[in-house]
Amino acid sequence: MIGWAIKLLYIVCWFHAALQMCQEPIPANEVEVLETYQAGHIIFVMDTSPSKTVWSLVLLDSQMPASKFSLPRYFQISSVNSSNTYWQVRLNQTIDVENIFHLTGVVIHSIDVKLSCFDTTTQQYANYSRSIKVKHVSEFPPRFEPNIKLHIAENANIGQPLADLRMYVSDADVTENSEQKDIHKCRQNQYTGQGASGHNIIVPNGDCLILLEVPVDYERGPRQYYINVTVQDNGGLEATAIIQIIIDNEDDGPPVFVCDHSCNGCGNGHYAAFITSLTTGIIRNMLPNKMSAVDPDQGVVQYTIISSTPVESTSHVTINYTTGEFNIVIPFSDLTISTAIFFIEIRNEPVSLQSNMFKTSQFSVATIALIISPHETVIRKELGSYEASIPEATTSLFIVMAVLLSALIASALAFTGFLLQLKHPQKIFSE
Repeated sequence: MIGWAIKLLYIVCWFHAALQMCQEPIPANEVEVLETYQAGHIIFVMDTSPSKTVWSLVLLDSQMPASKFSLPRYFQISSVNSSNTYWQVRLNQTIDVENIFHLTGVVIHSIDVKLSCFDTTTQQYANYSRSIKVKHVSEFPPRFEPNIKLHIAENANIGQPLADLRMYVSDADVTENSEQKDIHKCRQNQYTGQGASGHNIIVPNGDCLILLEVPVDYERGPRQYYINVTVQDNGGLEATAIIQIIIDNEDDGPPVFVCDHSCNGCGNGHYAAFITSLTTGIIRNMLPNKMSAVDPDQGVVQYTIISSTPVESTSHVTINYTTGEFNIVIPFSDLTISTAIFFIEIRNEPVSLQSNMFKTSQFSVATIALIISPHETVIRKELGSYEASIPEATTSLFIVMAVLLSALIASALAFTGFLLQLKHPQKIFSE
């Protein structure tokens, strides 16, 4: 009786075990697989002993175009022993994320599979859904583009982001977000090569944005710098490059007056000349020297008469738009004046600058005082122009009066222009 009871218990246990053979033999719902794992790496283990089972693997909702790519070839499922009670799912080949992306345009993150079990003893089926998470690995170091040159305007703001180094770096690694590059951080190294070092002047921050730390000036120079930078990807792999920073000229200064080195008091924009009421032609006896200006930003200087005192004096003169030569076209004999003062706007027309950030021009104002002698004078003609000869003592007195008067009026005009600039900056400075 006891023997039959033992046999019955054995049969019940065996039958219960047979029912359990295909029930949850795989403990993990998700398994992580590195893209660098080699063929033969074990992903799942199914132990159904003592029953014999047959297992199969099917991919679920594959995003891969079947015409270009076959994902099932990456996996192999087989029995490890002859009794078919111990099964494994292994890698058949490395899951190369970069190769898959280049073939299909799909960044693979995880692979969902269905594992099916058939118990040959009980003739029962069971299905299990599992996820294989593919972990991306930084395998390749980043690479800089060759001969990188960055242009920075000389009037760029301090702390303003000027460029993103990641735009000049490539990385063969495919990240989980294909829109982003596998660049983790950047740093600057000491530059020891030829040329001016931009260390502590143009600085990349941790986010790989190049920032301007101190002002740069095209006119004063240097006009180019070099920086040594290193980028690092998420796997710690690095690349280093020397980057040339070119400072672009900007129209950031008004014209300046040219001084004859032999004269005194020139360069302040105040000029005077002595004429008679009969004088016509180009004024060549300008004091303290010929009116001339240059643009420090290499623009073209242009001269324009904007007003005069008295107002009717303007119709008696012209000015060469490009050279600044002052020409009396109508004698002042019809006016009962001893002095005529003219206000000349000297504006620079911006050249085509590299960065082309602002389309504005700058200007300066000069004054020309014509002292008209009421006395008889000796007039001589020289090279198509007229020059009045006046006694030396009188000349000195007139020079002092003319320069003082023109300077006073010029100061008032400059202050008025400053107020207009504050009120209507676009009308004054914009093209």
